Amino acid sequence: MTKFTFLLSLRRHFKLKLCGAILLGIGIIAASYFIGNSDIPMPDEMKVLRTFDRFMKFSGQYEDNLPDSILLVNVCYDKQLVDYAIQDIPVGQYVITDREKLLQFLTAAYEADNYRYIMMDVFFEHNIESPQDSALFATIRKMNRIVVANHVDSYLSDTLLKQKSAYADYTVSWKVTKFAHFQFLREGNEPTMPLRIYEDLAGKTIKKWGPFYFSDGRLCKNAITLNLPIRVEDDYSLETPNILEKRYEFLGADILAHDSIYPISMQLEDKIVVIGDFTTDVHDTYLGPQPGSLICINAYHALQQGDHYFHWGWAFVQFIIYFIIGYFLMSRLTFARMMPNIFLRMLFFIFSVPSILLVVALIAYVTTGYVYNMYIPTFLYWIYQFIYNTYRKAKMSQK
Repeated sequence: MTKFTFLLSLRRHFKLKLCGAILLGIGIIAASYFIGNSDIPMPDEMKVLRTFDRFMKFSGQYEDNLPDSILLVNVCYDKQLVDYAIQDIPVGQYVITDREKLLQFLTAAYEADNYRYIMMDVFFEHNIESPQDSALFATIRKMNRIVVANHVDSYLSDTLLKQKSAYADYTVSWKVTKFAHFQFLREGNEPTMPLRIYEDLAGKTIKKWGPFYFSDGRLCKNAITLNLPIRVEDDYSLETPNILEKRYEFLGADILAHDSIYPISMQLEDKIVVIGDFTTDVHDTYLGPQPGSLICINAYHALQQGDHYFHWGWAFVQFIIYFIIGYFLMSRLTFARMMPNIFLRMLFFIFSVPSILLVVALIAYVTTGYVYNMYIPTFLYWIYQFIYNTYRKAKMSQK
């Protein structure tokens, strides 16, 4: 082989690696977008988030955080018994949220009409009825800025409530029933409760065009690994020395019982009111157990903060990182081999693809609060290496 032919071959190989690294980088970003928009949660999301959160707690940057603009109304202990039947055959009684108390509260809220929004994470299930249903459902239907819970594969007791309802469902993490992944548009492009609040308060929504999603004319994501900045770890907080303040109000024992002293209209003024069970309806998250209603409010907060938008600057940074890693893999290079000093070589020896991406994820989370999912690029790099090694073995066996 002449020197000229060797240089041409070297140049051709360089171009192939360059183009391959570019295509691999673009492919990883595209795959991360499309897979991330689905209801498929990624493995180890909880582990990564829990690790980052412990780091933030250790640094003293995180603590309970419930904004004054949010009023949590706990209906855990407001119950009533109603008759229950299966296939029209009476079988006993069923425990539901006290609809008489809900009617009293919503009637006062409707008359005041000074709340910012009411998110009622209470499901009015089909074939479970109470004497207050007619008046309660009529009140809900005529109220503004309110959403009630609905669930996939379930039916509301009153079909006319459909226009006031949205899904309260979310995706659990892979292999374990723990929350990490929130999808805004569910089956049939139906909105979830956080998205409905966002639509009503911000006048914006998420729309699907082919495999892409857009919000306010911008490319966005339909699902995110949800950060939980709004959190409640205890029922009470120590606001000032020797004074405990409740994190939520009980519907009957607090709000209704004290209406004559502290009118409901004053308690609701300019508040986002979250009605739900904050005691037993809890789900395991990277913070530990958190109420499902609070998860929904964090999802709305993420929409409000623009966390669902596709950030082109961050995508470019990811592309550069993916390109460099891809080029090194295709050239069969490592950072350790490039270090002239043996001690630097030992240091860089620990930098595998997952460890590099973990560092990127940590920097992104600490500096911006962005939850970067490193599983998809790690998995795709593993697939590339598996295919490449299989190809080399097959080629060597032919010689």
